[in-house]
Amino acid sequence: MNIFRGSHRGSALRGRSTRNQRIERLWGDLWRGVSNVYYDLFNFLENEGIIDIDNEMHMWALHYVYLPRINHDLQGFLDQWNNHGDEDMEQLTAQFDPLAGRRGDLGLDIIRHILRGEDLTEGGEQEGQWQDDLSQVLLHLHLRVNLSPTLNRYPAHLGPSQPIPTSQPIPSSQPTSQPIPTSQPTSQPIPSSQPIPTSQPIPTSQPIPTRQPFRTTQTLPTSQHVDVKTLLQHLQNRVKVELLRGNQINAFRGEEFECAYRAFSRTSFDPENEIDIIFVDVEGIGEGAVDEGGPTREFCTLLMRQLQNNHIFEGPEESRTLALDSVALQKGLYRMIAKMLVICLVQGSVSPHFLSERLYRQICGLQPLPACIEDIYDPTLKAKLKKARAREAVEEATEKLSLLGSLQFVGNLTQRDELLAAALHHYVDGRKVEALQQFCEGLKIVGALDALKAHPTVLKSVFLQDQKPLLASEMIDQFKTGRVSEPGSNRRRMETRTIGFWRDWLLQVEDGESILNLGDVLAFATGLRKIPAVGFPTQPKINFLHPEDGPAGFPTANTCGLILRLPVFRQYHLFKD
Repeated sequence: MNIFRGSHRGSALRGRSTRNQRIERLWGDLWRGVSNVYYDLFNFLENEGIIDIDNEMHMWALHYVYLPRINHDLQGFLDQWNNHGDEDMEQLTAQFDPLAGRRGDLGLDIIRHILRGEDLTEGGEQEGQWQDDLSQVLLHLHLRVNLSPTLNRYPAHLGPSQPIPTSQPIPSSQPTSQPIPTSQPTSQPIPSSQPIPTSQPIPTSQPIPTRQPFRTTQTLPTSQHVDVKTLLQHLQNRVKVELLRGNQINAFRGEEFECAYRAFSRTSFDPENEIDIIFVDVEGIGEGAVDEGGPTREFCTLLMRQLQNNHIFEGPEESRTLALDSVALQKGLYRMIAKMLVICLVQGSVSPHFLSERLYRQICGLQPLPACIEDIYDPTLKAKLKKARAREAVEEATEKLSLLGSLQFVGNLTQRDELLAAALHHYVDGRKVEALQQFCEGLKIVGALDALKAHPTVLKSVFLQDQKPLLASEMIDQFKTGRVSEPGSNRRRMETRTIGFWRDWLLQVEDGESILNLGDVLAFATGLRKIPAVGFPTQPKINFLHPEDGPAGFPTANTCGLILRLPVFRQYHLFKD
């Protein structure tokens, strides 16, 4: 049979009997007519990041949309196969296509609508088609991991014994234990213009449930052994997920702060609600990526850099403290920038890593550090104070200290030192009290300020300079292989070779032998330059690009799905170049 039918037909049958030949033909027709279409489609959904196979809600949506269609197409295949004559077999095999006329109705648009939370009645769908309770619940979901505690209560919701999840109780006239049909094929064709049936229709006269904004009822963790990840996850769970048009940020690359400023200035903007990032190109057209996490992480990474260099801060780049700007104070800019900082940390998983020890202690309400001349960043004033401290003559010290508002006469050098300390405290801390208060007001969103005051030691590593560099070993541990080819195949050997090349190249980058650094590599794959303290929402994966699958000379990435696709090469110098 291998010689007669070929060795790459996906079957292990042996012998040339009529029965075996018919089974082989059945296998091939089933693949060509039904299976391969869905196989290619599901691979497309996964590769484009539309579906995450590790996200059970995505898989639930996949079953909900496609399982009835697959059963319908299999039933059509079965009807045609059982009703043909032997003499027509060859003709049937050549012409068989149970999906003829239906290839544009495979559910891809429905999946996209569900994932985006859009209205399915648009684009040619009959009005009222999706008006049952279950469909409306799905329409109001983005289907992300942290959005729906209702669905998360059912880890085995794909099983045959689970009830339909709904945000409102099902009327008493309807049995609540009826499962969603997932394993039984339909005996009647399902017209594409009709809604996919559930086992018990829910009357459309019932109120359509709307998804309520989710806020956690958990209090701030108070255990002394709480870690950074637990605290940040708590803050993430406090983010509301209501779909607000006012929270859309139209971003231009290089102008992230200005774009965020316009959005935060809207009266309809809610800083405690999820933001929606849309990057716009030079023609003013959106780049087209649905914000499933990747655009948010990339935007927050770029925005955090601009916040770090904003004029309301002063001091070294990695140890910034508040500067005093009366105009910014009047406009509430300190408050707004603090809100941006929290959103970048909680929603974008981007840690600040640039606050000074002094500013961090002030925010957390800890004992302030004594002010010193080095805390003054005005070079002219700093030079005069250094001269005042070094002067042995009391008269000269009095003249210099008057510049800081000291009207008291300096009678001796001891008084000089006391007045110098008081003047430094006023200049470094006292005159900035109102700015600090406004900055702390902005940090109150989603309970971030409370977490800082309750656990200042735990969160210190998130806000102060990160001295630890990103290592190649950490990159290797973060990225696991996703889809791989069959063991023993040539493709699998090439994939194994590519993993080895990938690890060698990371070590080479770590040693500084590349124009890139490990932060650049991580940003390309995830949108972040550092591994977030809270961890990635899903495990980053490595998939492979084979030449026979299409042009694949360079790596590609899906920052939403956290998927890095590496081209396969036989030689290392081709891989690294």
